Amino acid sequence: QTVPLTLSLGKAIQGIIRVRVEDKLSKAYLSNATVKIIRKSDNLVKASQITPTQEGDLTFEMDEKGPFIVTSSHADYLSESQDIGTLQGNQTIVMGMEKLTAANSGKVTILVKDEDGIPVDNAQVLLYDAASKFIAHQYPPRITDSNGNATFTGVQTGNYFARATKYPAGPSDSPTFATNKSTPPKAQIRLTIGIGTVEVIVTDAE
Repeated sequence: QTVPLTLSLGKAIQGIIRVRVEDKLSKAYLSNATVKIIRKSDNLVKASQITPTQEGDLTFEMDEKGPFIVTSSHADYLSESQDIGTLQGNQTIVMGMEKLTAANSGKVTILVKDEDGIPVDNAQVLLYDAASKFIAHQYPPRITDSNGNATFTGVQTGNYFARATKYPAGPSDSPTFATNKSTPPKAQIRLTIGIGTVEVIVTDAE
């Protein structure tokens, strides 16, 4: 009698990354922060978790050594990122986050218009790092409102560009713009929507 044998092969764990997220000044633990482990070579998000209500470090078991970037984002704080390089065994990372205020909102507004200058609503907008051309994963996508605006908050100082898509149009990019935490920049994207014509020919089956 032949008995089928099923083998499940998994990748070996190369190291563990433990992440604590806290307020930069008070050192108080922060819940509801999103932490992502990103492979540096191709910007692939390898893992993502949200800090729980009950205080505790997040644990990521990694099946490769990296190098990696760790990002953290929270609705009330400036986003943070750390380049942790290649894993050397287990590592513990503390993400100290700076609370948003009127003076450091990290606000970025992207205005999306069509080829006729009309604001485009319900377009998806992503921020990209201008140097690497990779998506800035720590800033979740935004959807434009009825005025064509998509607003990001908590954006760290740096150089970025924005990319907008709305089926069937896109993607279209903004020019590169510089940000700082106290002066909210604005950028504009021209999204070519276009108008297509579909011709339908109906023939009798006979």
